[in-house]
Amino acid sequence: MKSLPRFRTVAATAWWVAIAVTSARADVLVTGQATIDFHQAAWDSLAGGASVPGFEALTLDETFDQAGAASRTGAQILADEVQASPSYTGLTYALNGAQVSNLAGRTAKPTTFQFSPDNLTSHTGVIGLGGISRWTVNPLLGGGKLVFGDFTLAYDATRLLVGGSGWHLVGNIAPAGTLFDLVNVTTGTAGNTLTISGDMVVSFEVANFLLGTPADQGKDVGNFQFAGVTAVPEPSVWALFGLGVMGVFLGGHRLRCRRG
Repeated sequence: MKSLPRFRTVAATAWWVAIAVTSARADVLVTGQATIDFHQAAWDSLAGGASVPGFEALTLDETFDQAGAASRTGAQILADEVQASPSYTGLTYALNGAQVSNLAGRTAKPTTFQFSPDNLTSHTGVIGLGGISRWTVNPLLGGGKLVFGDFTLAYDATRLLVGGSGWHLVGNIAPAGTLFDLVNVTTGTAGNTLTISGDMVVSFEVANFLLGTPADQGKDVGNFQFAGVTAVPEPSVWALFGLGVMGVFLGGHRLRCRRG
């Protein structure tokens, strides 16, 4: 009976180790997709443009979903013509896996996102999204093409300093950087689903350095919705070890009690 206090201490320690380690596990994303609806009039009016034929600033020229983008090189993304009049709405960007394979000139990023459902903004890693949009620049603004895509979605509190919510989309195709901040954001974690939605606004970087029109910062150019399916990783080795230690001591205690 003298060993009972020691047994209780060790068992309690093992139990709390198991609980603490298990509760510290982060959820991960296994599948998911983002949908973007671009506001055509807003893109027309960037950099002093207007929704008047010949004066639209940026015109959507082509879109590629995850599969279409992954099967093309950077040069093909710039050159291939698939749709005569691509839609500005309902564009899909599927979740990238933990590993991606890029052809020449491509910059898709893997999903490394891990989070706790009760504290989503303290997540680690990023959500990689596959898909690309290609835009024609008005000749009055210099002409050429702009390609936006190979997105990563994440939260960064420093984005609050430039008028965002923290949630933002980084485009990893040159010129790489934060393209859009998300505002009016709604997040949800219910069961094994994660949702993030908000309005896409022109970032400080795009307005000041790409377009050269600071007044465009914060302009609402689209709606963003992400929905993903989550999974909780298997209990860690340390959690199982803690439970195992408790079991060993419980068995030993019972054996001593029988002998006593």
